[in-house]
Amino acid sequence: MLLKLKGDNMNLKESVQNLALEKPFLDEIVTLRIAISDELEKFNNIPKIKFDLNKIKEKLTDGLPVLHIQPSIIDYDNLTSIFKGLSSLKDNKNLPDEFCNACAGLNKMGIDSQTIKMVLMGKTWHMLTTTDASLANYLLWNCVTHYLKNIMPSLEQTVKDVKWVEGYCPICGNQPVMAFLKKTDRGRERFLLCGHCNCSWSYARLQCPYCENSDQKTLGVIEVEEEPDIRADVCKKCNSYIKTYVGKNKTALELEDWATIHIDMLFKAKGYQKLGALMIAD
Repeated sequence: MLLKLKGDNMNLKESVQNLALEKPFLDEIVTLRIAISDELEKFNNIPKIKFDLNKIKEKLTDGLPVLHIQPSIIDYDNLTSIFKGLSSLKDNKNLPDEFCNACAGLNKMGIDSQTIKMVLMGKTWHMLTTTDASLANYLLWNCVTHYLKNIMPSLEQTVKDVKWVEGYCPICGNQPVMAFLKKTDRGRERFLLCGHCNCSWSYARLQCPYCENSDQKTLGVIEVEEEPDIRADVCKKCNSYIKTYVGKNKTALELEDWATIHIDMLFKAKGYQKLGALMIAD
C-alpha cells in the first residue's frame, strides 16, 4: 500500500524527524518512535514464518482474523524475547524519566510467552496498572509489526483475494485507527488502517466500521479547514469518528495520525469518541 510506513529504518527516521521539524509539539513521541525502531532493528534474525494459506483463506471468509485462525504464525518465545529486548529503553537518556521507569518496571515483571499470546488474543495485562498496561500494549504491537513485516504483503493480498468486508482488522482483529482514499481500478476506494499491526484493507465508503451503521441520515463528513488532506467521517449512531486521509501524496498514515492530534482533541470536545487507537496512556 502506498500510504503505509514501509522501507528501511533510515526512511522511518527521516520521515519522523521531518515531522518533528514541522510540528514541534510531537518531538517527544518522535523521539520515542525512533528509539523503538532502533531497538527493533537489533532483532532481525526472525525465523522463517510458516503458515497454511489455504486454511487462512477458508477461515477469513468466516470473519476470523489471521492471528485467531493460526496463532502459531507467531513464535511466541521469539516475540517475547523481542518484547523483553525493548526494556533496554529504560537506559535511553533521550526519553522521559517516567517512560524509562515504566520500562524498568516491565523488565522486572517476568512476563512470559503465554501472557504475550493471551494479550494478542484479546486478554488484559492482569498484573499491570492501567498506565503500565498501556505502555506494554504499545511496545508489544510495535514488536508484532516488526515480526510480521516480511509476510504482511502476502497476508494483505490474501485478504484482498477473499474480499474481506469487516470493519475490524483481518490480521489481528483490532479496530481501525484511520482511513484513506485511494484510486484503484474500481474508482476511489476507501481503505482502513489498523493502528496495532499496520495492516490496511478495503472497506465500504458509506458505512461506519465500528458499528456497521449504513444509514446515511446518521453518517456524515466533517471537513477540517486547517488540514485540507484530512477529513472526519462521523457516525451519530455510535458517536464515533475516523480520520480519513484524502490527499494524493504518498504519505505515512502512522505519521498523519500523530500529526493531527489536535483534530482528535476537537472531536473529543464535540462528544465523539476515537476508537482503534494504540496510544500510551497520559
